[in-house]
Amino acid sequence: MLPGNKAEFANMFERPIINGQCIDSTASDKRLMQFRSHVLHSLVEGFVQRRSHLVLQRALPRKAEWVFLVKMSPIQTLLYKEFIRYIRFQAEMGSSPPNPIKAFAICCKIWNHPDVLYNAVAKKDKLNEQAVLEDLEDLAEEVEFKRKRGGGRKRNSGNTNNSTLDGFNPQDGPQDEDDSFPGGCSSSHSSWTNASTSRAPAGKEKDGESAFNFEWSLNAFKGYVPNVLENGTKFELLFIIIQESLKAGDKLLVFSQSLLTLNLMEIFIGMKLQWSKGKEYFRLDGSTTGLERERLIKEFNKNPDIHVFLVSTRAGSLGINLIGANRVVVFDASWNPCHDCQAVCRIYRYP
Repeated sequence: MLPGNKAEFANMFERPIINGQCIDSTASDKRLMQFRSHVLHSLVEGFVQRRSHLVLQRALPRKAEWVFLVKMSPIQTLLYKEFIRYIRFQAEMGSSPPNPIKAFAICCKIWNHPDVLYNAVAKKDKLNEQAVLEDLEDLAEEVEFKRKRGGGRKRNSGNTNNSTLDGFNPQDGPQDEDDSFPGGCSSSHSSWTNASTSRAPAGKEKDGESAFNFEWSLNAFKGYVPNVLENGTKFELLFIIIQESLKAGDKLLVFSQSLLTLNLMEIFIGMKLQWSKGKEYFRLDGSTTGLERERLIKEFNKNPDIHVFLVSTRAGSLGINLIGANRVVVFDASWNPCHDCQAVCRIYRYP
């Protein structure tokens, strides 16, 4: 039988096996390594089975995958270009390079639907849209006061705050980009370039965007109307897939790595399909308890009236069987492709 604790296991198997694999291992070390490896294998072979996906190829049905390339809507394009400008402006100001994963998280908010970023900007820390705009107006008043006191614009000065505050105008719209690059910076930056280094942003995210402020997006969101499905082309395509799946009698899993995106999906499902959570669709994320997860999984697999399951990629891409569905939508690709592959395997597996 196996040793009872980690120290005993290390003395009996781990250290002899490792010592016998070194370049300077003696003949006796190698013989001991082979002997202990054989003993360990004989002890665990009844519990550990190593199989690749090849053993399932004959048993599982053929899997078909589609990758859709969709254009961004006008507001998404504007937000994306403004964010690229913001990144390039930070580089010009000598700031440290942004964390690429944090930048990717912000881009996902833009790509998924502008409402995701809009809600993050307008409602984070209990701020609504009016509070954000009022904050911007206060900033403009502060800038105007400093401009009058300073007596003119300063360029290339040692004080970064003064140089960036001068010339700030919250009414300025986004400037035209250089034709050579879709997110190029023109000679005159938008208002966020002047405000970004002056003070902390109105709203920050805790899940990976704390290094960025969101003031670069305020000009693009002036006059923005939320809860419009057509503002996000990926959402339009998703609801077409849901409707076609319903016609075909299919059940659908929708994976997203963003909880804010899942929240928005629920809003549009209620608006467009008049569905209720727990009746026509389920949701599983990190806040779902273990007992509730098990209940939702069993109910989804056997109940034909549950058509869609919204799943957080990080919370639901491992360890669950949702074989009641036969279609999977990976709504936003993860920076780690393993997460997306595991999400697909929630249905493409043995019960």
